[in-house]
Amino acid sequence: MRRVLLAAILIASVWGISQTKSPAAATGSKTAAKKTAAKKSSSSKKKSTSSSKSSSKSASSGKRVPQRQTQPDGERSRQIQEALKSQGYLSGEPSGKWDATTQAALAKYQQDHGSKPTGKPDAHSLTGLGLGPKYDNQIQPPAKP
Repeated sequence: MRRVLLAAILIASVWGISQTKSPAAATGSKTAAKKTAAKKSSSSKKKSTSSSKSSSKSASSGKRVPQRQTQPDGERSRQIQEALKSQGYLSGEPSGKWDATTQAALAKYQQDHGSKPTGKPDAHSLTGLGLGPKYDNQIQPPAKP
């Protein structure tokens, strides 16, 4: 009876150890190990591509870099130029093109108003020029008679 009990414990412990190893180690098969490694690498590739869908890939470094607007579009450029002209920072007619003259005028405006003179339109500068966000879709309270 003791031998049967000892044999059962030995079999159970060997079976338990074999269950904790990977399938490749338990069977000794090289192809099973390759399949397990392939599954792990494909799942990690899926995770990395799904987390950065909204960014574009840089050609030189292979890293993903988010796309950014480099300059305002034509209509917004015209609005900024008109505001800079009305405050005396820009001379001439607004062209709607973001050129060096417009950038220099905005940098001068930023410097005069205590901002870092980058020449790039930022929220603080646009608000100061009267070109802050537009809230056309907000509900207006009824006018009082």
